[in-house]
Order: sequence, then structure tokens, then C-alpha cells
Amino acid sequence: MRKRDLGLVLVVALALLPNCRAGIVDSQKALALGNLLMNDVVTDRRDEIYLKMEPEFHDLTAKDKFVNGLDTLYEQVGKPSAFEFASYGVGVRTITAGPHAGQTKPTCEIIYNVTTTKGVYPYKVKVVNTGDGLAVTFFSFVLPN
Repeated sequence: MRKRDLGLVLVVALALLPNCRAGIVDSQKALALGNLLMNDVVTDRRDEIYLKMEPEFHDLTAKDKFVNGLDTLYEQVGKPSAFEFASYGVGVRTITAGPHAGQTKPTCEIIYNVTTTKGVYPYKVKVVNTGDGLAVTFFSFVLPN
């Protein structure tokens, strides 16, 4: 197959994929949400953090379990006090358990460098489309092995 023909096949295939364009996460809006989340993280506004999570997260994780999980995380890495944007990229989130198992969504993955009471660590935030806007599907420190 010639390069020109291959290019045409790819264009047609992409046009036929359902929700391909609609599924892309707007990186500027995702970054704005990520920054709002990080402000909530460093000021320890756990209710606000929980509210920014996607509906599927709420279906799988009760608010009290979420709050206790943050306490456990902060015991290990320290309490966050500042953040700085490092990078972003695209990815895909797949739910592997619960009523939404098998569901996938495109993500915007944002990496911050977060200063805590115990050091500086990379911190990953994944943002997805929800149909009504954007929400966080995942966030956590990226810890060395």
C-alpha cells in the first residue's frame, strides 16, 4: 500500500470511530481543574477534593473511606504544602472493578511537583470528561520503588 493510500485509510478509520473527537479532554480546562484540585490538596479541603472526583469514583469510594485514605497517604509522604506544574500528556482510564468495570475514557494526565513536610514528590492527576464537564478520576503521589 502506498503512503498516500495508507493516509487515506487512516483518515477514514478515524472518522468512523465513535466519540473519538468528543472524547478528547480539553487540556487547558483539564489543567485549570488540576490546579483547583492542587489548591484544595495543599489547603486540605477534603470535601472539595472529593467533589471534584468523577461520579464513578463516588460509586466505588465512600467519602469517609476517601478521607481516611488521605490520612494514610500523608503519614507516608507528609502533608502537602506547595505545588508546581511539571508536565501533562494524554492517556486512557479503564475501570477494573465494580459496576463500571470495563469502562474506558480518555484522560489528560498532569504531573505536579509537590512539596510536603517530608520532601518533594511527583504527583499525578488524571482528568476525564463526564458529559457535564470535567472531573478528576485519579490522583496520587508517584513514589519511588
